[in-house]
Amino acid sequence: MKIFLATLLMIKIIMPLPVSGADMNEPVQFTDPNFKLVVMESLIENKRLNLGDHQELAEKILQRNVDS
Repeated sequence: MKIFLATLLMIKIIMPLPVSGADMNEPVQFTDPNFKLVVMESLIENKRLNLGDHQELAEKILQRNVDS
């Protein structure tokens, strides 16, 4: 939980608030891939993001069958 709250605080500090009329449904572009991984890990740990099991995720990303 501490990591999740710290991540939210970091997002609030780093990302400016949207200007009026901005679409809140637009995806956020991360400039630092490591920060993106931290955010994704925190969302997964707190059950806010579900990527499925590893086999399905690998097959979806690689667009082919993957042997386990």
